[in-house]
Amino acid sequence: MALARELRLSEGVLDALGGIYERWDGKGGPRGLAGERIGVLARVLKVAYAMVLHGAIEGPAAGVTMLRARRAGELDPAMVDAILPRARELLERILVAGQWDQLLGCEPAPVQGATAARIAEVAAAFATCVDLKSPFLLGHSQRVAELCQAAVAGDGGGAEDQLRARVVGLLHDLGRASVPNGIWDKTARLSPFERQRIERHVTESERILARSPLLATYAPVVGAHHERADGSGYPRRARVGELDPLSRVLAVADVMAALGEERPTRPACSNDQVVRTLLEEVKAGRLDRDAAHAVLRAAGARVKRRDSLPCQLSEREVEVLLWVARGLTNPQIGRKLFISPRTVGHHLAHIYDKTDARTRAAAALFAVRHGLVGATETSASPEPAAPRGAHAK
Repeated sequence: MALARELRLSEGVLDALGGIYERWDGKGGPRGLAGERIGVLARVLKVAYAMVLHGAIEGPAAGVTMLRARRAGELDPAMVDAILPRARELLERILVAGQWDQLLGCEPAPVQGATAARIAEVAAAFATCVDLKSPFLLGHSQRVAELCQAAVAGDGGGAEDQLRARVVGLLHDLGRASVPNGIWDKTARLSPFERQRIERHVTESERILARSPLLATYAPVVGAHHERADGSGYPRRARVGELDPLSRVLAVADVMAALGEERPTRPACSNDQVVRTLLEEVKAGRLDRDAAHAVLRAAGARVKRRDSLPCQLSEREVEVLLWVARGLTNPQIGRKLFISPRTVGHHLAHIYDKTDARTRAAAALFAVRHGLVGATETSASPEPAAPRGAHAK
């Protein structure tokens, strides 16, 4: 819902998304609506989503069987009865590869498109969505975008260059969505196959952008954000002379942001450690010297300090909110903050009231939008050992 509002989608779309977890029998949520109290678009969407999801996984016949099984329970019986006669035929057509353009052509008028003037706004919504894939990634794309934009501005880039830098920062990790969460959040050593899956996210990001006429111009830069100046990066093993200057800046910004963030296998690095690691990567020839210095200058000029808190949140409420955004349960947060789970629940209720969030995911989105995730200084943290290789995120 929050992402749909950022994209300025219609009230009908918002209503449909808001009712996707309601059930015809009233056993759903968040409002426990039943029958025709659920919006008609939400009921249509729920039938279509369930049919396509199960059809894609188990085949068209399974999609049809699932509709019959959930009729009058989860799904509107009238909607099911209307689609059942053609359900298998529709699934067989929909699940054929290469039907994307045909499906887009079915969108009813008026069709809402994104103009170049709105590209950063749309990119920010995409970035927020993909960063929600893992609690360790919250706010990552936004931080990379800010570093890229500030670095280009510091080197004298005009408004158009700054916009381009911001957009590639926001969109660079779209392909993360293609990699299972179990790989991103794994604490044990990655297998060769899992490492390949992670490296493929770069190619997927480039492929996604290349499919849109509005975004295709950013695809080559995004597709090179894990290349390295000495040719040791991926996916093309390109060397510095083959890399666009903005892709070199993006590579540094991505490494800098990632080092300052917690990961399943390590704590966040301190500010001093981040700087030292970047300079070591430059000395080793992996990161471009000019790009690194531009990003470091930009970071030094814009260290975040929380002078005021949004929505009159207290410091303790912000602490609770940040752990909620990281995916911790109330008992886990209580152990972190040395308070009871019940007290955590009270703080969370106050957070919901003040921010108008109604779910933990919505609260996480609020934290990202207001720059709370990753906004605190890390220099007071115990300094970890230098990460082995700045290629890894």
